[in-house]
Amino acid sequence: MILKRRSKLDNITVLANRTMSAFPLSIGTSLAFESLFNGPNPPYDPEREIPQKVDINDYKLFLINVDTLIRNIMGSVDTEIKESLSPKAIYNTLLDEINLIIDILNNEGQGFIKPYFYHRSYDFVKYSFHRSKVVRFYQLNTKKQEHNANQIKGVINLLKKDKNEQVNFVMSDLYIKVNENALILTHIPYDLLSYKNFKKLDLIESHTGILKTRKLYYTKFYDAKKLELENIPFQRKLLATFGDHVMFRPFPIKIRYDLIQLSKQYGWTAVTNEHKVTEDINRHLADLGYKFEYNNM
Repeated sequence: MILKRRSKLDNITVLANRTMSAFPLSIGTSLAFESLFNGPNPPYDPEREIPQKVDINDYKLFLINVDTLIRNIMGSVDTEIKESLSPKAIYNTLLDEINLIIDILNNEGQGFIKPYFYHRSYDFVKYSFHRSKVVRFYQLNTKKQEHNANQIKGVINLLKKDKNEQVNFVMSDLYIKVNENALILTHIPYDLLSYKNFKKLDLIESHTGILKTRKLYYTKFYDAKKLELENIPFQRKLLATFGDHVMFRPFPIKIRYDLIQLSKQYGWTAVTNEHKVTEDINRHLADLGYKFEYNNM
């Protein structure tokens, strides 16, 4: 597929007219912020009810995944148009959104909550499972997926190269660790495993604006609603097993069903610790089948 490159002016116009809502941010991001503050503009959907109003004073840190902002920017225009956007045009819009978010948190949030913009390569995730022969990652399977991935990569490369002191962002692999309550905006479920680094880590979802505590992380598992995974703890190995819609392909359904039964047998909850989960699974590894390889994950 050959994509026609739009002019620089067209890119600027398209992104300036992208779908937004009560805040002049790409709609997915704006809808999340509408759960935090009242926006200055009419909402995109006047009939939409805000899921809940989040008390920003409950948090000291706001972790924001730059890739999520990029995804939301690209998703705020028609698919055909999205594919023709240049990384530079997306990048400039990203910087505008970053600085606008900082202004919103300073003005509406009175600077109480501090933003922390981060980017992760996630290469370390694949390496961490290198001993396992059964963990499966999603791959880029189409030209369109490859093209979109290259667009995002181009934006991140520009972000890494930018030495402008006026640009308000921090590049990090999310190794930050503080004993404070934190809020996170991300579409990558793996990021939620960082809850151990904080007193509390709550997710504010793009597009829905729903606040999700650790007890609701299970909704990020693949087919979570259909399989009723409310009592499956959100842990690294279980995430790789049950899968998600972004990084991990789920294991065969038989293994997942067997684990669900096991979780009920041993009384797991959304916050059961990893030691108990490992012990319970090891008691039944032979029953689950050698292909599970839980201890090599």
